[in-house]
Parts: sequence; structure tokens; C-alpha cells
Amino acid sequence: MAGDEDKLEIVPEQTVEVRETRKLFRLTPAADNDLSRRQVAIVAADTEDEARQIAFKQDVFGRDWRDPQFAIAEDMETSETHVFGTRAVLFRFQPMNISLSQLLEESFQIAWEYLERTGELGDGAIASRFLSDTIEAMIRRGQRSRLALSNRAIAAYQRFRVSAATVSSRIRTSA
Repeated sequence: MAGDEDKLEIVPEQTVEVRETRKLFRLTPAADNDLSRRQVAIVAADTEDEARQIAFKQDVFGRDWRDPQFAIAEDMETSETHVFGTRAVLFRFQPMNISLSQLLEESFQIAWEYLERTGELGDGAIASRFLSDTIEAMIRRGQRSRLALSNRAIAAYQRFRVSAATVSSRIRTSA
């Protein structure tokens, strides 16, 4: 084996400079419809024009963030430094402002329709009580995603039905 003196050291040929900024730009579509309001671009850049150009280049949907009539820009000065242009754009859905009762109702409806279509609903009164109690408990714990609420309620109900069937079959066989 080679000794310690034979170790190879890699020396970079040139240093790499990374442009940093403390400024973030939040670009929000100006159109007043549900789909456009949910999309937001957060861009680390020094100027609004640079932020708009980066958002335009990285938008997979091909929207023109450079157009001031398409998107409204707000700039924010932060205490952290951000790398300019690298992974600079984050498109995300803004939280929807709906009441908790509406969230419960819509999540319940999604779960109910799925279970009904798949033939897994069983006794409607039991299913109704189980789903509403399960979804309400998750909302109380802070869950706000309709799909997460409905999917978790469906999975819990399916487990409940399997365990109820297992218990009932044990009772019948032991009698």
C-alpha cells in the first residue's frame, strides 16, 4: 500500500465565484382567477428585471413572468444571503382561505365518494360517523390539505372495516 506521502491532492485550477444577494422577489400573477392566484415565484435577484427573467426561464408552463401585466413583483430585503439564479424559483400553491367546516365537508365528500365507488362504504351511518370524526380530529391537529384529510380518512376507515370484520368473524367462530 502507498504511504501517506503518496496521497493525491486535488487543487482547483480556478476559483468559482458565486453571486449572492440578500434580496428576494415575490412574483404573483395579476390575473384574478383561482389557478393564477395559487402560483407564486420566489426569486433571489438584485433587480426586478433579473427576477422576472429568471422566473420566465425556469417556468415549465411557459408563462411570461417578464410581463408586468402578467405578474406583480414585491421585493424583500432579508438577513440571509441567497445564491443568485441557482434553484431560485419556487412555484408553490398559496394556502386557500376556506372555513374549517367547508374543509371538513369537502374532505368528507371526497372520502365518501371514493368508498362508495369502490364498494367499500358498508353501513352508511357508521361510515358517516367514522369519516367525520376522523377528519375532524385531523383538522384539530392542524392538517389543512383536503386530499391528505380524505386519503388518511379512507385508509383509516379501510383498516377499521378490516379489524371489525376480523373481530366479528372471531366472535362467530367462538360461539
